Amino acid sequence: MGLYRILKSEFNAIDYPPMPNRTANLIPVTPVQEPVAGGFFESSEMGEPTALKPKINVFLLAGSRLFREALSKILRSENDICMVGCTPCLTEAIEEVDRSGCDVVLVDPVNGEPCDFLLLESIVRVAPVAKVILINMVEDEAVFLRAICSGVVGYLLQRASAMDVVAAVRSVYEGGAVCPPSLCRSLFQRLASHGFATWRPKTRRVLTRREQELMPLIGRGLTNKEIAAQLNLSEKTVKNHIHRILRRVNATDRFAAVEIALDRKLLPCSLMHVRPS
Repeated sequence: MGLYRILKSEFNAIDYPPMPNRTANLIPVTPVQEPVAGGFFESSEMGEPTALKPKINVFLLAGSRLFREALSKILRSENDICMVGCTPCLTEAIEEVDRSGCDVVLVDPVNGEPCDFLLLESIVRVAPVAKVILINMVEDEAVFLRAICSGVVGYLLQRASAMDVVAAVRSVYEGGAVCPPSLCRSLFQRLASHGFATWRPKTRRVLTRREQELMPLIGRGLTNKEIAAQLNLSEKTVKNHIHRILRRVNATDRFAAVEIALDRKLLPCSLMHVRPS
């Protein structure tokens, strides 16, 4: 059963209160203005004591309102996933993706229209740490390879289930990549025919602009509350940003994170002189 059909049945199962106007039964989805990203969930593995782990912040871009509402409902039901944004698949949504601090971006192109690769490239540029997954895609080798070149790390076909989407979100968040087996062969063929002449490894992992803004404030020894006041954010949002910074640079504390970022040249030149006080 295709993803759209599964989500349609899920949407129809929503228990709405009776309303005089039947068209009012649709739940309005408003873009998140200043999302409070993150949060934590309890995790216990292999008999280990329960620990708090950060939730996966997901932003959904989809052309169909019905699809957005149904998939958002399913994702919110997962205790390790936090929905930080849900908007139509438009260029104007790029700023919201940037502000959201999301870890994963799900993109469902407008039904019947070609994939907007410029939009994908813009998302990757403004949110370099976020992982982009294309969903409801056709089994087209050229589109698949072009999507990969645009920075996509996940590609799901129209026949994928809702649980396939959930599994893909978790996989790319953990550093994996997702693609249908039927198209995986084309990757090997591409490398075999082109070799490594035009391939260049990434020399560094870039922090988001918001995380770069936090670094000099952390270096000055400001508390989460003081940082939140300066950047007009909530303390919870600042805490989640710092937690992601520690994870990305593999640091044990906030001051070590600043040192590592400076040593690896992960900050703009204007901030390279900042050291923890």
